[in-house]
Amino acid sequence: MSNLQQKCSSQMLKAIQAQHDFPLWAVTGAGKTEITFASLAWAIESQWRIAFVTPRIDVCNELYPRLQQTFPTVSILLQHGQAQIPYQYRQLTVCTVQQLLHFVKAFDLIIIDEVDAYPFVNNRLLPQAVRRARKATGVTCQLTATPPAKLVRVFRRDANKELAILPLRFHQQPLPQLTIKVCSTTPAILAGQTQRYVWWMNTIARWVQAGYPFLVFVAVVEQLEMIYRYIKHHLTTSSIRGTTVHAGDPFQVQTVAAFRNREYTFLVTTTILERGVTFSNLQVLILAADARHFTATTLIQIAGRVGRKSATPTGEVLAVCQQYTWALKRARREIAFLNRQGKNLVTK
Repeated sequence: MSNLQQKCSSQMLKAIQAQHDFPLWAVTGAGKTEITFASLAWAIESQWRIAFVTPRIDVCNELYPRLQQTFPTVSILLQHGQAQIPYQYRQLTVCTVQQLLHFVKAFDLIIIDEVDAYPFVNNRLLPQAVRRARKATGVTCQLTATPPAKLVRVFRRDANKELAILPLRFHQQPLPQLTIKVCSTTPAILAGQTQRYVWWMNTIARWVQAGYPFLVFVAVVEQLEMIYRYIKHHLTTSSIRGTTVHAGDPFQVQTVAAFRNREYTFLVTTTILERGVTFSNLQVLILAADARHFTATTLIQIAGRVGRKSATPTGEVLAVCQQYTWALKRARREIAFLNRQGKNLVTK
C-alpha cells in the first residue's frame, strides 16, 4: 500500500472509531477497497455488524471473493437479486444497496461503494434505506471515483466530516485521458445503414495485431449487434472472437468471466461495464461518445477501465463523436485536474 493509501486508510479508521461518517474520493484504480481493510478489521474485532454495499450486482460479485480472501475467518454473506444463497445472519454482508430495504437498525457500519452509480444516485428511496438500516450509533462511509457535487458540498460544510481525496492510482501512474475524434460516418454505422470502412477500424486492427483485448462501448442495446457484425466483417483475422453484453443479458457474468480469461478478444457493450471491472492490458473505444447516455461521470468511469494493472498501467481510450459535448469537455477537464494533483504529490 502506498503512503497516500495508508494516509486515507488511517483517516477512515479514525473517523469510524470516532463514529463520524466518512467520504472518500479516490480515482478509478486507486485501491479504494484495500483502503477499507484496516477499518473493516477494526470493526470486525469490535464485533460490529457490517454491510459493504454497492448499487451494482457485478461490483458485488467482484467484491465478495476479495473480502473472503482478506478475511478468511469471518462469516460473509453475498446478497443481491441474482444470488442463489438464502439469507442468513452474518457479521459482514456484501449486497446491493437495494437489499438494505429489508433491514432496520441492523448495521454498525455501512460502506457504500460507487455512491454515484445508478440506481443510488438521484434516488430518494435508497438513501433512506441506508439510514434506516443503520443503527442510531452507526457510521456510513461513502466511496466514489466521481463524486456528485452535492456529496462534496455536504461534507465540506460539516466540520466533523473530512473529505479525503486520493488523486493517484495505486501504481502512481496517471489516469488515461480521452482522445476525442470526430467521425461523421459513425451514426450511419450505428443505425445499420452502411458498411463503409472507417478509420477507427485501423485502431482496432492495430489492437488486434498487438494482442490487446478491447471494449467497444455503445449508447443503447439496439446498437450492439450491428457494431459487433461491423467489426467482425472488417477484421481481416477471422479467428478473433468477440460477443456482446448488456444489463439484460442472462449470460452477463459468464461472458465477462470469459473475456477476463481471454476466451474473447473484444466485447461490444453498453455502459454496464463502465465500472466495477478490471482487465489486464485493456483498450477502449467509445462510439457516439456525444450521446446523452455518456455523461461526464460515465466517460470518466469508462476511461478508468484502462491501465488498472501495475504491469500494464497505460492504454488508449478513443472517443468517437460528431460534436464535442459539454460532458466530453468536463470528463477531459476532471481527468486532467486529477492527474495534475497526482503529479504534484509525486514530485513533492
